Amino acid sequence: MFKKLWLTGLIFLLALSVTTVQAVDETIKKMETRSGGMFRMMIVDPGQYDAAVILLQGGKGHLKIKDGGIKGGKNNFLIHFRDYFADNGLLVGIADAPEDYYLGEAMRLDNFRISQEHADDLGAVIKDLRGRTNKPIWLVGTSRGSISAVNAASRLSGDSAPNGLVLTSSVVTTTHKGFPNVFDVDLSGISVPVLITHHVDDACGSSEYDPAKALGNAFPASSTVEFRAYEGGDEGKHKHRCKRKSAHGYYGQEKKVLDEIIAWIKSKS
Repeated sequence: MFKKLWLTGLIFLLALSVTTVQAVDETIKKMETRSGGMFRMMIVDPGQYDAAVILLQGGKGHLKIKDGGIKGGKNNFLIHFRDYFADNGLLVGIADAPEDYYLGEAMRLDNFRISQEHADDLGAVIKDLRGRTNKPIWLVGTSRGSISAVNAASRLSGDSAPNGLVLTSSVVTTTHKGFPNVFDVDLSGISVPVLITHHVDDACGSSEYDPAKALGNAFPASSTVEFRAYEGGDEGKHKHRCKRKSAHGYYGQEKKVLDEIIAWIKSKS
């Protein structure tokens, strides 16, 4: 009798857990670049949501988004947890690198991340989402993706502009090859709300904590700026110091950081 009641309770709990998980719909769309080329965009739609986010990856920027899905991004904090954003009530957009910036160093080349051309590509993504929703649209960047986020916010206007920014583990110094950092963008005219998160033990050479603290005072025109420092978690291996499984990716406390980011976006939307 006890066993039967236990099994009945277990089945009820399993059924409850299934019904509380939101179903998400992933679609791939081909987008035209400012030069007439192409890049792919992924949309993760939970059906019901409070705001929209465009997740911007770091590194070389290519995610291998194909018609059948996304192959890359496993080492990227934001892309790896894209479904978590959707499961917690946000419409998600992800833009791959454009075809003319895909090989070799890809989006690291030619200061592309701080260019008008890159901003225009992201503006097309924002406008596409605006055609799907009347909810606020946020750019959420991590590592070099934060450069893309502030560049777009500083250059775009009207329906192409974001409603807010979240910058995580931002690249704040130039350590090699002359690649740009967030301070190479004119931040003074950005007026939207900005949330900045950084781990005090971030060991990635271009994203160390001490220079990152200056970001908290770098947006004089913004309606709201908040800097949040994180400690603890799992440092991971040194070879992963600029990837997801390290303090750079809030390894070991990802859900805590994501929950706070999502709550902040909803509170400002």
